[in-house]
Amino acid sequence: MKIEIPMLIDLPPLSDKSAVEMHRFLEAVTTAFEDRYSSQIWRYYDKNPQLPRPAKFTGEPF
Repeated sequence: MKIEIPMLIDLPPLSDKSAVEMHRFLEAVTTAFEDRYSSQIWRYYDKNPQLPRPAKFTGEPF
């Protein structure tokens, strides 16, 4: 049975604008990380085929 781990960071309520700005910031950080370490990330998934590969998010936040 899979147990969900609770979120460890308590996020405050955000306005719509702040939520979108935070989303774009996190997307930029994630993209930069994936670009920098893509070969290592995919090598890990190649060695562990039982793990699902994450899908790249390409849509708008809302």
